[in-house]
Amino acid sequence: MLHHQLQAEMNRLTPVLEHAIQTNRDMFNNCVDSDFMLRMPHCGIASRALQLYMQEKSHPSARVIENTRGLDHAVLAVDDMIIDPTYGQFMERVGLNHKVAADHDLSHLYPNPKIAVFARDDHAAFADTFTNHLVSVRSQIPGLQHNYPQKHLPPERLRMLFRATWNIDYYILRSYNPPHFERITTRIAEQLLAA
Repeated sequence: MLHHQLQAEMNRLTPVLEHAIQTNRDMFNNCVDSDFMLRMPHCGIASRALQLYMQEKSHPSARVIENTRGLDHAVLAVDDMIIDPTYGQFMERVGLNHKVAADHDLSHLYPNPKIAVFARDDHAAFADTFTNHLVSVRSQIPGLQHNYPQKHLPPERLRMLFRATWNIDYYILRSYNPPHFERITTRIAEQLLAA
């Protein structure tokens, strides 16, 4: 599947995935607007649900991989493409989380699209694009400075942090999911397949 086709499919699935995560009775997200589900640290659940979806839709090679050196993170690898359904969660490193965004009407500061698709070999460029976005909007994010020590890091330090976060060479195959996790992701994948 070509990059633009995969991105279009992820854009189509975004509201379905957000709603499925929000309404899953085991995730306790009912008090948070569904628009923020992919802006929260649901990377393992979202990636695994998309893996099950992609495997059913003729991509048996789709695999969840997780970072072993950078910030704790999981993404989906499909052939030579990476799908990151929750990269927006890292805006919290400079103080933008679902509560701040909702309370101050700052949802527009999150990067778009909500689900990122990029070539495996373009991980550094993706990290740089994210860093540039974060640096360009961070002055607009209110918050207690001591809670977000990275809010004022120089751009190069942030770039190093996020390059490590999305450095695919640091990722390994996710080998185990507990039964409870599998029940949740299977239910979410069923909703994606029904969409």
